[in-house]
Amino acid sequence: MTMTENIRTIVLDFISNPIIIASWGITSIDVKHDSISFCVDALKYRGKIIINDSKDIVQTLLENNCTTSTKPGIVMQVIDDLIESGPNYNRELKKWVVGNMPPKKGHCD
Repeated sequence: MTMTENIRTIVLDFISNPIIIASWGITSIDVKHDSISFCVDALKYRGKIIINDSKDIVQTLLENNCTTSTKPGIVMQVIDDLIESGPNYNRELKKWVVGNMPPKKGHCD
């Protein structure tokens, strides 16, 4: 059985945007006829994401009980806003970078 048109659209969008997808820390990808599931280790969310095709819309489910329904062409952007970017992305990214820096050593170390 081939994938639905909506799932194909989403997969092609993911393939066309490898930098965004890589920033999610995506693993355990499973593409089926009418769904996609994968795990992420993103800036704002760590866990499994399931995308289900429901004909006219696509439903995206996160393990933290967040559910959204959108048109297939914007699924990647909706997921990115939920798990990675969003309105405070620059501030959160800076906070993450600073929090993951090794401790400073003395001047002569």
